[in-house]
Amino acid sequence: MEEKEDDKNKEINNNESNEKELLEENGYIAKINEEIFNPEEVSIIIGDSMTREITQLIQYLCESYPFEAIDYCLKRCYYKSFSKTSLLDKTIKYLLDKYKNKENSDFLIYKLIFTYKENKLHPKLSSVNQFNLVNNNDNKQMTKIVYYDQSKEDVSFKNTQNEIFIEIDKNYIDAPIIKNDLIPLKEKENEIIEIFLCEKRHLYKRFCRKNKFIYIYNFYNYEKNLNKKKKKKNLDNVNEEENNDKLEAIFICEQENCDCKFKYNFSTNRFSEVKPHKNIEHDIIKNAPSYYDENIKILMEKPYITDIQLVVVDN
Repeated sequence: MEEKEDDKNKEINNNESNEKELLEENGYIAKINEEIFNPEEVSIIIGDSMTREITQLIQYLCESYPFEAIDYCLKRCYYKSFSKTSLLDKTIKYLLDKYKNKENSDFLIYKLIFTYKENKLHPKLSSVNQFNLVNNNDNKQMTKIVYYDQSKEDVSFKNTQNEIFIEIDKNYIDAPIIKNDLIPLKEKENEIIEIFLCEKRHLYKRFCRKNKFIYIYNFYNYEKNLNKKKKKKNLDNVNEEENNDKLEAIFICEQENCDCKFKYNFSTNRFSEVKPHKNIEHDIIKNAPSYYDENIKILMEKPYITDIQLVVVDN
């Protein structure tokens, strides 16, 4: 016991000696989580606060989400059709809203995303010492982002869905599916759906990770949401009710003999159960197209993404 205490005291004395030497040499000590580090080895984003924040967030998004999902989100952002359950959509919306009156802010966002895709993103970086020289104390703030990994048991967070939308080329889909399922349903889409998905884009399959299992759903049809919605009392103190006839997208489980049914609400962006899965084995279809593997891989490797909605483009 005494030996362990002696070793601990020696380590403390060594650390204090090292800190003293560094303090005398540099005039300061740099620590991260109580660990001393060389400030010359740490890079910090420089530039005005807008450039630093956009660069930081775009770099995070490009490392965390498929480029196709980011690209489609940017297309939808001009329709103001952001998903309420997507961290990707929320982050881009945050940047666009915060800097909407700043010149070249949207251009900077696009430029950073596409330079990252081409592996040419070189944000303006400097060492700690250089950063201290060119930035005053009032201009050193950085954006702090907290992301919840919903796959962890000790994380409690209200939002249990983090969906992304990805466009899929019509060529990857069998012609009969396009002919039988998608074209007739165009007539049933309303303005809200067309704005949310962008022009000539239609719902397709949805890949979801629920309770450590991955399920695949086929877009089936649209149904009216017939929930009653109460109006406020009028001058005569009489309650009136009106039908909320907004359409909801209906999805069915792709597994044969499973009549599970889900609905997607375009107002809340919630994907919710109507009829549960049957207690049968759920297998991926034989000779599945390559996009099956690609989407399943995303859900497996990125636990914070829970839902992938494919949207087919009708050129």
